[in-house]
Amino acid sequence: MSTTLNDEQETLKKYSKKLSENIYDTIASICILRTIEEVAEKVNEDGHGAYYSYIQKQMINSSMLSLSKIFDTDKKSVSINKINTHIQCNYRKIVMQEPMISERADAFKHFNKDNLLSISNSLELAKYLFSKFTELEELNKDDLKALKDLRDRHIAHSDTRAIQYKTTWEKVDELIEFLLEYLDLIEFMLFTTVWSGDGDAPCSTLVSNAKSAGCSLARTFQKLGYIENISEIKAIK
Repeated sequence: MSTTLNDEQETLKKYSKKLSENIYDTIASICILRTIEEVAEKVNEDGHGAYYSYIQKQMINSSMLSLSKIFDTDKKSVSINKINTHIQCNYRKIVMQEPMISERADAFKHFNKDNLLSISNSLELAKYLFSKFTELEELNKDDLKALKDLRDRHIAHSDTRAIQYKTTWEKVDELIEFLLEYLDLIEFMLFTTVWSGDGDAPCSTLVSNAKSAGCSLARTFQKLGYIENISEIKAIK
């Protein structure tokens, strides 16, 4: 396999990098938010509640903005739609480098194993990714609309709470899980980039790196005596 990428591959690689950055920011922000939540009682007892509440608010804003960018329909944005379109329009030059293997396919929850193993070229991959993304959009249209509203209003102070009540953190976790699998498929099958070991959760390395900020915060809480060991914090696991 040639290590030199053509223009279409370079563009896709750039899009993929932007996608990974937005996923990273989303996970990192949520991890910090949840780490604070786990010690909220002790933080408030020490009189630092206002400070950490402000940080939590910023983490909510940051995570929602980063996630909404990924589902943006604006043609200028590097979104899922833009990535799918680019692959389908340039499939002859974006050649599939690595077929899916059974050991890896077992780790995917949002993509059918048999379908993954049957894909033989980049056009088939793009069409399958698009079909699964369309399903995701339909199943989560209200939640995605809430994210879009949040983005369009630039997180206006008076609107933030109302918009957040239109979705749930469980739904956000589900969207992130889908995106991690989507990114892993593109990187592995089109660039032979390994983000996780066989059988590991897709993009486990990205997730681990994104949670490093939460780990640092947990160590701070340990030094402050809020926890005895950082392993107590579920958010960083």
